[in-house]
Amino acid sequence: MATDKSFFGRLNKLFSTSVIVRKQGNKLKVIDYDETQAIATNLRDRYMRLHSSAMNNTYENYLAYQQIRQELFRDYDAMDADPIIGAALDIYAEESTSKNEYGKVLEVRTNNEQIKSILENLFYDIINVEFNLFPWVRSLVKYGDHF
Repeated sequence: MATDKSFFGRLNKLFSTSVIVRKQGNKLKVIDYDETQAIATNLRDRYMRLHSSAMNNTYENYLAYQQIRQELFRDYDAMDADPIIGAALDIYAEESTSKNEYGKVLEVRTNNEQIKSILENLFYDIINVEFNLFPWVRSLVKYGDHF
């Protein structure tokens, strides 16, 4: 059987799974031939283990939290090397930081002019959101947090 080399065929293969969902009465029956949901469950378990171990205040659990977090971040870096995922992260960050019709990335809306001038000074002159916001948003989307 020849594989479909067209653009649509490649996208279809990329996003298709061997999961069959059938409705029997008022229940759903899921058959996973390639065990793709088992892989997702494993990643969810790693994520939950990461956050549940952080809830205890002992130093050992803190170290375990940091170790698992670093492993997840290495996975995120590896996923960023994929061209489709990297492009999606760029699109999210670009769309989130695009300028509005007034040419501003961030607009402060308040009735108090003093607060408005202080916040605009903070965001545009001190933090420089026009330059820094894109990498911050991309990092936030990539890692899920940004300290």
